[in-house]
Amino acid sequence: MKIFSLFMVLPLSLLWAVNTGAGTPSKENSDSLNPTHPPYQLLRFMEDYTYLEGHPNRGFWDKGKHLKPADAWRITFGGQERIRYEHKTNLGFGSAVPATDGFLINRLRGHMDAKYKNIFRIFADVKSAVSHDKEGSKALTDDSIDTQNLFVEFIAHPNPSESFSLRIGRQELVFGNQRLLTNLIWANVLRTFDGIRFTYQTPHGSGNRTVSGWWARFVNVKDGQLNRSDPSLQTFGLYAATTLSKHGGYDLYAIGKRQSDQPASQGPATDTSVTIGTRVWGLMADLWQYETELAVQPGRFESEDTFAWMVSATIGTDLPYPVLEKLSFGYDYASGDDDGNGKDTFDQYFPLGHAYFGYIDVVGRANIQAVNTRLDFKLIPKTNSWIQLHSFWLDEVEDGLYNPGGKRIRSNRTGNSSTHVGIELDIATKVKIGRHSGLLFGYSRLWPGSFIENTGPDEEIDFFYAQYQFTF
Repeated sequence: MKIFSLFMVLPLSLLWAVNTGAGTPSKENSDSLNPTHPPYQLLRFMEDYTYLEGHPNRGFWDKGKHLKPADAWRITFGGQERIRYEHKTNLGFGSAVPATDGFLINRLRGHMDAKYKNIFRIFADVKSAVSHDKEGSKALTDDSIDTQNLFVEFIAHPNPSESFSLRIGRQELVFGNQRLLTNLIWANVLRTFDGIRFTYQTPHGSGNRTVSGWWARFVNVKDGQLNRSDPSLQTFGLYAATTLSKHGGYDLYAIGKRQSDQPASQGPATDTSVTIGTRVWGLMADLWQYETELAVQPGRFESEDTFAWMVSATIGTDLPYPVLEKLSFGYDYASGDDDGNGKDTFDQYFPLGHAYFGYIDVVGRANIQAVNTRLDFKLIPKTNSWIQLHSFWLDEVEDGLYNPGGKRIRSNRTGNSSTHVGIELDIATKVKIGRHSGLLFGYSRLWPGSFIENTGPDEEIDFFYAQYQFTF
C-alpha cells in the first residue's frame, strides 16, 4: 500500500509546530546568540551550517544541524515535504487520453550529511514521491522510495583560499540557469545521475571562479524497483563559472551528451553532441539587469554530422512603485531542422523549461522562437506574485513542435505554412509562512496558434495548481 496517507499528516503537524512557536528563542537569547540563517539551497548538499558553531540556543529545526558526535565529525540532518494539487484540461490540445486530469502529488525527502575534518564527507538523500487519483503516465509523479543522492566526496585545500573536491556516486547536477542541465525541481520525481564530478574553487579578482568537470549516467526511474543508471544515456562536460562581483559574471562551458540505441534508417544508432556556450549576466547603467546565453551544438548522428544552436536573453528593471516590483522581457531561440528529420534540431538535454516556456509544459527548447513579458508585484506583505505572457513560433515549420522532454508532439504533415504555436498566460503567487514553509498558487492558459489549429486538435489548455512546502 502506498505511504501517501502517512505523509499527508506531516505538513499539518509541521505547520502547527511552527505556528505554536517551536524553536522560537526566548527574549534573553534573541540577541547575538541567535544566528542569522541563510536560505535553503536548491541542492541541499551545498548548504553550510558552520555558522551554528558557538550558538547553543538554536531554533527547534536547527537542533539537527552541525552535530558533533566526535571531535573530527560534523553531521547534519534535513528534509523537505511538498504537496501539490494539479488540474489540467484539454491535455494534448484535447487529443490526450484522458483529456482532463486532476490529482494530488506528494514528495518527501530526508538527508544526512556527515563530514570529517572538512576533507571527507558522505551525503545520503532518500526520497518518496507518490500520486493520488493520477490518470495516464506516472513517470514524473511516482517513485515510491529510492535514493536521490548517495555519494562520497574527498576535499583538498591547496591553500586557505582554494579548494578541490572529488565527488563519486549518485548526485544531482545543476549548472548555470538550468537551461541544459538541472534536477527538474518542479517535477515530483527529480532527475539524478550516477557518476563522478570534480570541482575547483579559487578567488578571481573581487569575485571567485568555480571549475567543474563530470561524467555521469542518467538514472532511470522505475517505481517499485531500485532505480538504476542507464549506460545508453550519458552526460559529460566542463563548466567554468566566474563571478566578477555581486553585480555580474560569466560562464564558459562544454556540455556533452551521448545516447545510443536511437532509431535510425540503418538500425540503432548513437547520437553524440557537445554544446559549447557562454552565459553572461550583470547590471547595465545601474538600472537594467540582464542575462544572456549563447551556445552552438556540433554533433554526429549515425554517420552524419549535425549542427544546431540556441540563444536566450532576458532584461529587466526594478519599478519605483509600492506594488509593482519588476518588469522584464525575454527571448529564446533554438534551431530546428528544415528537412523535418530532426537531426539538426537543437537538443535541450536535461532542461528546466518553466521560466522560459511556461508552466503548462507543452513547449521545449527545440525548433522554437519565444518571447515573454513578466511583471512581478506584491499586493500584500509576505507574498510575491507575477504575471507572464509567452508567445511561441516554430523556427522551421517542417520540423514540428517539441515538448520539454525532447519529444516531437506535433508534426507538419499537411503542408501547413504557419509557424505560430500559441500564446500562454501564467499567473502565480508565492506566500511565505515562515522560514521553513510556504504556499504557491497558480493558473495558466494556452491559446493555440494557427500551426496547432492546422495540424490536429486545437482545444485551449488550462492548468491550475496549489502547493504547500515545508523545508528543514
